[in-house]
Amino acid sequence: MMRYSTKISVVVTCYNQEKYIQECLNSLVNQTFDDFEVVVVDDGSRDNSLKIIYSFLRKIKKLKVIEQENQGVISARNNGIKQSCGKYIYTLDGDDYLDEKTIQCVYDAVLLGKGDVITTNARCFGRQNFPLYFNSINKINMSGINCLLNAALFKKSDFIKAGGYDERFKEGFEDYDLWLNFLFN
Repeated sequence: MMRYSTKISVVVTCYNQEKYIQECLNSLVNQTFDDFEVVVVDDGSRDNSLKIIYSFLRKIKKLKVIEQENQGVISARNNGIKQSCGKYIYTLDGDDYLDEKTIQCVYDAVLLGKGDVITTNARCFGRQNFPLYFNSINKINMSGINCLLNAALFKKSDFIKAGGYDERFKEGFEDYDLWLNFLFN
């Protein structure tokens, strides 16, 4: 049986995202839920991302920074999850940010049995600002198109059983592959 030192590990991947990483990490500082760690994997950034990440050591009480040579987001996510301590994982990209109640809401949903993978509504931001809409999550819809964001809460043990993110997916769809492994296994 695995022992966990925190309920949730928020795994943030970052590669050359100095423009967004501060806003991403600030959104984690402001969460209403407090039993989580933040694992940031810097995937060989060549800009000031790493400097910005390290500036959060005093702001985020459970912050783990992992530096690796550039290997891609899939490797970075797998590495961050492997080194995480939470029973649940919430994946996030360095150019994402969360509403202050997001982690509390997804944790409450998983405790209420609303699913094994919990995600939220999302909006694109920046020059274009609009909501993203997804089909209902079921086997039929998922067999044709991805209905989930990569930013989602799931059990670390389920992630391990599913084999993690497949690093052969170099151009994306690694999260879709993972969700299908969760759904059909």
